[in-house]
Amino acid sequence: MKKALLKSITLLVCVVLPGVALAHPGHSSAPALLAGLMHPFSGADHLLLMVGVGMWAAMLSRRWMGASASLLAMLLGVMAGAAGAGLPAMEWLLAGSLVLMGFVLTGSLRALPAIAGLMVFAMSALHGYAHGVEMAPGVSVWLYALGLTLASLTLQLAGMGLGRLARKFMGKRQGLVGLPLAAAGLWMMMGA
Repeated sequence: MKKALLKSITLLVCVVLPGVALAHPGHSSAPALLAGLMHPFSGADHLLLMVGVGMWAAMLSRRWMGASASLLAMLLGVMAGAAGAGLPAMEWLLAGSLVLMGFVLTGSLRALPAIAGLMVFAMSALHGYAHGVEMAPGVSVWLYALGLTLASLTLQLAGMGLGRLARKFMGKRQGLVGLPLAAAGLWMMMGA
């Protein structure tokens, strides 16, 4: 059963990745709330990070605190991104954040939970920043951010469910679920 779960997670990563660019254009004609709702599902980077955050939160004793902090960081990033320009090497940074999230999930930082939390906060802020930069001009940042938050929360909840399954079927080896995520980030870095 443990191998089946790992295969399912690997299959999910492989299905989501092919042909998906890190930038997610195409929502400029959608209303702000709908654009925010659709954006996380149109690119593998944000989708995988938010699922990873949910899986990480499932490993915590205060899972809602980790998930909430991540959403707050993402919102702060959206606001900063909407007001600024893109960062150099944004695609590399986003792909690298998936590698780091995979590393966090492996449990390597279990003895340093504050460091892992700060890393997740920073990664979420970075992804929020990228979404804020990509937001179409003239779109209500508040409605866009609301849609983005609801979609990201949905992905985190899915990740929490996967995290619970990993704990149930993989036990102490649940951290192995971080390896496909890190591999996805490396794969994206090679294509960026």
